[in-house]
Amino acid sequence: MESTQTPSQPGSANPSRLTVTFDDQITRYFVIATAIWGFVGMLVGAIIALQLPYWQANLGEYLSFGRLRPLHTNAVIFTFAGNAIFAAIYYSSQRLLKTRMFSDGMSRFHFWGWQANRQGNWSLVGQDVFDVPTRTARCSAPH
Repeated sequence: MESTQTPSQPGSANPSRLTVTFDDQITRYFVIATAIWGFVGMLVGAIIALQLPYWQANLGEYLSFGRLRPLHTNAVIFTFAGNAIFAAIYYSSQRLLKTRMFSDGMSRFHFWGWQANRQGNWSLVGQDVFDVPTRTARCSAPH
């Protein structure tokens, strides 16, 4: 669904109307993604909040607190908040500038690229790819 706005031209006795059709579909996509990722991120947050006082709620190696906390943080900060910010930008910029987005295809590419980027990060955050072995420095000073 697209909304229209007809601003009048200032300074004319017979104002001509300019009809602008906004792309509200991309805003709707980002709002729906915000709701979905917000639910997922907060559900993971509720699970890890349960795991803090009850260690028995750690359901194996891959669903333990240490693996789920980065997923919760990533989902809530970047995915939930990022989608909300992009929805607000797409909604407000079209109305402030009184023009439609340059390309609907580029808007869709941005939406699906952002979702793919966030999903890709989700698949990596809980894995061992970020576990970098550290070396302990040994002091060779005499005792």
